[in-house]
Amino acid sequence: MDNITDNETFKKTLSALPLAQQRQVGARFVGHVLDLTEGRCTKQAQILAEKNDVSPEELEMAYHAVHAIYVDTRPRSHLSLLDYGKQATHLVAEACMTCVAPTYGDYGTSHLAENVASYCRMARMCASIQHDADNPSLSNAEEAMKKETEAQYEILNKYLEENT
Repeated sequence: MDNITDNETFKKTLSALPLAQQRQVGARFVGHVLDLTEGRCTKQAQILAEKNDVSPEELEMAYHAVHAIYVDTRPRSHLSLLDYGKQATHLVAEACMTCVAPTYGDYGTSHLAENVASYCRMARMCASIQHDADNPSLSNAEEAMKKETEAQYEILNKYLEENT
């Protein structure tokens, strides 16, 4: 398979993976943004999602643990007072929750890894926002998004090399 270098191929490739592989790739995406958070249970959930033989009970326990971080870091104030670092942590927790969310039956999971990737990109962008004077500076956001997207392409390419 050719290396993935564009978003359309990235999305198609992710959606073609079975659920277990989407969780594993999603866990790698989360692993790449864990530097934005200090949440120990987020790291533990990320490691769990990468396992080949994760049980529904393990997923549910991890989901609840990460949900606590998600709730704790949600913005509670007016947008003008938003702490973008905390928002980045919140988005990493949401990515991790998506990755370990329990599924039942034939629940549609064709976009699990894509959704995790999106939350990770948004987290990286939020972390790049600098608080200058009265208004946040977005000057680094575009570059942060580009670098995270390229890193995700590389993560997926490496995963596919190892698992196909």
